[in-house]
This record gives sequence, structure tokens and C-alpha cells, in this order.
Amino acid sequence: IRMGNKLNGTSKRKSSNGELDIKQDIAPTEPSNDLTILPEKNIPTTPTVLTILSNEKVNIIFLDIDGVLNNSRSSVTELYVIEKELLLILKQLLDNSQTIKNVKPVIVISSTWRYTPNTRTLLLTALTTQNIAQYVIGYTPHINGSNRVHEILWWLKTNTNFNTSECSLELYSIELPELVHKESGDEFPIALTRTKDQLNVNSLVIIDDWNLKDEVKNDTQSVKLLEFLDNHFVHVNKTEGLTETDTTLANDILNRV
Repeated sequence: IRMGNKLNGTSKRKSSNGELDIKQDIAPTEPSNDLTILPEKNIPTTPTVLTILSNEKVNIIFLDIDGVLNNSRSSVTELYVIEKELLLILKQLLDNSQTIKNVKPVIVISSTWRYTPNTRTLLLTALTTQNIAQYVIGYTPHINGSNRVHEILWWLKTNTNFNTSECSLELYSIELPELVHKESGDEFPIALTRTKDQLNVNSLVIIDDWNLKDEVKNDTQSVKLLEFLDNHFVHVNKTEGLTETDTTLANDILNRV
């Protein structure tokens, strides 16, 4: 699955056996509105909506993309790349998570791919190739001057019954409408950070190639935040991207009671 960077008007990536090629000519800083899917792989860009019943709990996967669903071997000449083999590893995690009675796996995107309509569409299109897009229920906010861990905790505080007060009390003073990342045309609407109903959390895992522990080590709540990450964070090596070892650890975290 390839999203190409604009190089003399063409993408320099050839099709690979067994891969869906999504080719898009984009400027170096901003994707275009044109998305071309090869005709033999006509995949809908709107995923099936996941139904969560009132008696069901959720296992939440906070998912980064770069360094997780691509790696250092991915093309450096293309701006947006998702590797099929890494998608299949993610799908394995989701399949394993569905074996728990009355618990459904869901995905919340924490990656910078969430910032614009075009990158969100590219991402959902890629995830749809492996029937993964249906699990995406939302996106963490972009809180100016904050960090990814705070953004995840704010999402949990707003949309679930998860007790974030033990992690970072200062989150309660954040007024989201003033601080959400917003660019021209409201490209990242506040509505995308909220779920329709409050979710009952069974467990959660954060999958990211950033060292989130470094992000919070100077935080006023660092001890609590580091403890939170010790219990919920899988640090992916961006050289390899998501591995089966990572998903085994993530599955162990999600199966904790």
C-alpha cells in the first residue's frame, strides 16, 4: 500500500506482488485531493460502523502510524506509506482481541495522520484493505503545548469511564475547544475527538514508535504518568515497525483484568 510523494509529477514506486498500490501525487507538505485506487482493487473509503452494545466493554488501541505501520525500509521518496505485512500483524492483534467475551477491540488514531481530511482518507482506505477501518472510532485531539500522552488521557477522560485523575490532575483544567489543532477550513474538527456515547473500558494499550516516557519525564505528574505508561505502552522500534513480539505484549496488556 503506497501513497506516493510528488517527484517530477510521478510516483517512483512499482507495484509489488500481493500489494494494493494506492498512488497519489502530492506536494511535499500537503497531500492533494486526488486519490487513485487501481481498478482491480476497488475498495470503499467509508468503513463499516462498529456497533458497541451497552453491555459490552472495549479494549482501546491508541495507534500511531509512522514507525508502526511503516518502517525504515519503507520508501524514502514517498510521503505516505503503509506496509501490507505490518497491517496484517495489526489485524492479528485485533483478531486475538475479539476472543474475549463481551469485549470489543477499537482503535483511536493518535498519529499526525489525523490532522487533515486527505491523510485521514488515505489511512482509512489503507486500513479498509484488511477490514481494519471498521474498528476506528475516533482521533485524539491535538492540544497545543501538550504532548501525546496528555492527548490520549484527555480522550479517555472525555469519552470513557477510565479514571484519568490518578494520572494527571491538570488535564481537568484544559478547555479543548480553544486548544484543538485547527487549520484553514477546520481540517481537524473537534467532533472527531468525541464518541457518541461514553465507553466502558476493559483495558487499553498505546502503540507508538515515539518514546512517550521521554515526553513526560519532566511533567509535574511524571511519576503517575510513567506508571501509566509502564502498564499500557508498547514502544515499537521504527526500524522494524510493528512486530509479532509487539502485538504479543499488546495482547497481554489488553487481557489484563
